[in-house]
Amino acid sequence: MSLFTPEQIKEMGEMWASDLFTPEERIAAISDMPLEERLADTNPIEVMNYFKPEQRLAGLSLKEIEAYIEQRKQQTQSV
Repeated sequence: MSLFTPEQIKEMGEMWASDLFTPEERIAAISDMPLEERLADTNPIEVMNYFKPEQRLAGLSLKEIEAYIEQRKQQTQSV
């Protein structure tokens, strides 16, 4: 059984990292991490807000985009 909560362990890690590494070293370590690992603890909605609409759509197929447009049209007509 751990004596610390996950939040406390995270805070300790951040504190130790700030004492052990320069900002440049932290950036270098993070830049080598895969994107999925860097974004693991973030809220997906917050991350998506940083992307332009065309970047958000880039991963979708044309059929998915057309289906979404049709769905939105139906929603606006029913209101």
